[in-house]
Amino acid sequence: MLHRILRAVTLLTVLFVTLCCYATEAVRYDLGFEAWNTHMLDVAIQASGLDGKQVSFALPFWAPGVYIAEEFAVYVQDFQAEDASGKPLAWHKTDGQTWQVDLHGSNGVTIHYRFYANSMPFRGAQYNDSHVSLTGAAVWMYMVDGKDRSATLHIGRARLPNTWKIATGLTRDGQDSYEADNYDAFADCPIEIGDYAEKSFVARGTTYHLVVHDEGDRADFSEFAVQLKNVIEKGVVPILAPAVSGPTAAPFPEYWFIIHLSPSSFISAGVEHRNSTMIAMGSSWDDHSATHHDSVRNLYGPKISLATHEFFHSWNVKRLRPIELGPFDYAHPVHTESLWISEGLTEYYTDAALLRSGYWKPKQYIDRIAEVATALEAEPGRAERSVAETSWDTWFGFSGAGVGGFGPGFSNNLDNTNYSYYDSGHILGVLLDLELRHATGNRKSLDDWMRLMYTRYALPKPGFTPEDAIRAASEVAGIDMREFFDRYVTGKQPFPYDRDFAYAGLQVVRSGADLPWLGLVTRSGGNHEAMIANIVPGSPAERADLDRGDTILAINGKAVDGQSVSSMLHNLAVNLPVKLTVVHGGSLQTRSVTAIGNPHPTITFQRAPNTTAEQDAIYASMVATAGAGAQ
Repeated sequence: MLHRILRAVTLLTVLFVTLCCYATEAVRYDLGFEAWNTHMLDVAIQASGLDGKQVSFALPFWAPGVYIAEEFAVYVQDFQAEDASGKPLAWHKTDGQTWQVDLHGSNGVTIHYRFYANSMPFRGAQYNDSHVSLTGAAVWMYMVDGKDRSATLHIGRARLPNTWKIATGLTRDGQDSYEADNYDAFADCPIEIGDYAEKSFVARGTTYHLVVHDEGDRADFSEFAVQLKNVIEKGVVPILAPAVSGPTAAPFPEYWFIIHLSPSSFISAGVEHRNSTMIAMGSSWDDHSATHHDSVRNLYGPKISLATHEFFHSWNVKRLRPIELGPFDYAHPVHTESLWISEGLTEYYTDAALLRSGYWKPKQYIDRIAEVATALEAEPGRAERSVAETSWDTWFGFSGAGVGGFGPGFSNNLDNTNYSYYDSGHILGVLLDLELRHATGNRKSLDDWMRLMYTRYALPKPGFTPEDAIRAASEVAGIDMREFFDRYVTGKQPFPYDRDFAYAGLQVVRSGADLPWLGLVTRSGGNHEAMIANIVPGSPAERADLDRGDTILAINGKAVDGQSVSSMLHNLAVNLPVKLTVVHGGSLQTRSVTAIGNPHPTITFQRAPNTTAEQDAIYASMVATAGAGAQ
């Protein structure tokens, strides 16, 4: 009897182990390609160890890092399902992005679908005669109850040129085969396939790959690689290296910068991933044309800034993240009050890294803070939303001032009620850094807060809450920091520029009150006409009955277009009425409007006289660089 019982227990144990192993088998993905001009990807997904009843597959509603309802399912066609023997299985959609398959007793299923890949690769997928590029969350369906399963991928390259290479942060498991621990990791590795250029370098134990798909002149990017390596080594990695436990100073042995250079495009943007980033840049490598973008003076500078920003996200948001963001809910918008930390403080540390590496001089760094503060304080939405609310409401998307091709006359009012948590978080980072330095006699800084947060809340830990951020700041400061967060993060009080910058011996200089201000924003329309994109509430433009969607034809009888209107408005006299000839609602009309002095000052900073030793020490450490002394 005992023998029979032991034998039964043994059989049950074997069965249990077998079922457990079977139920956690990897989900297999196969990627194939049709003719390039169809832009069609062929995707097959195999899953086993199912319950024989039903299984659901879904495409994400959004891609982590891009807080926009993407609706990737719009690119899917010819969905099919079959059992292990190849017999077709019935299926139906349960919502806009979910396909439910009736298994009819089968423990395994294979689904097939075609994916139309002809969009922006850093937010979707692109397949043409020059390359294949895809974001995982856009293309790969997930098994709804199986995101924790490991994933394998085989890429079938029969239709692709044999000179094309594959770049991805996925773990290679053979020729054209890859694997990942779970769906989150799988979807978080973009893929580039093509005849790309590549440069690699090692910095602090990690190998970095610069993979460049250049649609322009294929200029050499050796200078960029050298400069980026310097920023990584001296500016970025040291920030959180003390909090990273592992064999390398960064939390990964390899990292991929996948860069698409499209000189004919106006887009410069990127999306962060766990050990890679996919970036679009809108000018060639050797384009140093003049610009005033982000406090840099030519089009080359933003390339370093953009790459640095996305790279720092590998720590801040990909590992240290708000608790609401993980595990990822791909089916619904995910709201958090903390994007000012995830994005805004990443902006802060982008500029800090450029400074600390010596790529920027101290004056560039201080001027950058001043320009961001100036733009932020001119935002009418500062009176409507707190910084925390701008984070929460990111899913509202972009302003409606002409977005979508319908023109400013068909718009929402986000231009007047919302603003950037990138900019506000950036400035909050500067202010919080100064607060911590002052409270601790310059012994601690925002770096200490970030390291403490990373140690306590980064993956594999669940993430942080807004309360966790306050507690950590209070612990670093040695005093209760709740009032700072209550006033300036969840509250809408004006930022304490004068008080906090005085800690570093800097005076806030406000100027520009004598400059004309109408409270309207113009943009160039489809025929290069001067269109009014926004009217600020309570402004002279609003009182003069001007409206969004109006076209300005002339100022005091002198014709203007989308290019000349800004300079003419900038040169108006304060308190003198002018006549604007506009097209409103299809009819030619005249409006009389009087500019007032600009209520939004231009902010700059200058060293205060007679500073204390502590102020000098805080300033010196604030602008310390690896390549130059304070200036």
